[in-house]
Amino acid sequence: MKKGSRMALQPGPIVANIKEECSHYLADEGIQNPSLFLIDSYRTDTFDFGELSSALIKKATELKREAMILSLLSSSNDVIWEKRRVMEKRIRDVAVGAAMTAVISERHEGCRKEIDLLLEEAIFYTRQFGIDTQSISVLAQMLK
Repeated sequence: MKKGSRMALQPGPIVANIKEECSHYLADEGIQNPSLFLIDSYRTDTFDFGELSSALIKKATELKREAMILSLLSSSNDVIWEKRRVMEKRIRDVAVGAAMTAVISERHEGCRKEIDLLLEEAIFYTRQFGIDTQSISVLAQMLK
C-alpha cells in the first residue's frame, strides 16, 4: 500500500484496544507478560517506536548495541542519549588518529590529512544526530 493511500491511526482508545487484544491472545497461547510495541514505520515519532528502540538497545551485547545505536534514527531521547554515549567513546580514538596523521603528513606540500579526518568525523556526528541537511529534509517529509 502506498504511503499516501493508507489511513493514519491516531493514538487513543483504538490503539489501546489493539494492544490489549494482542496481549490477551498471547496470554491464551501461554505467553505471559509479553513486551508489545505498536509502531508506525512511516511515523516513528508515534506509538512505541522509541520504547522498542530502547528495549533492543538494552538487550544487545555491547558490540551489537553500539552498531544498533548507530543504525537507529534519533527518534527518542533514549536513542539520542545512547548515541551521545557511543560518540563520546569515539572522541579519544579519533583525536589520537588525527594527531598521528598530523605527525606523518606531508606539511611541506600543504597536506593536512588530519583536517580531513576531523571533518569526516564531524560530518558523521551530524548525520548520527540527524542534524545534517538530508536528515532534516527526510524528517520534514515524514511530518507533512
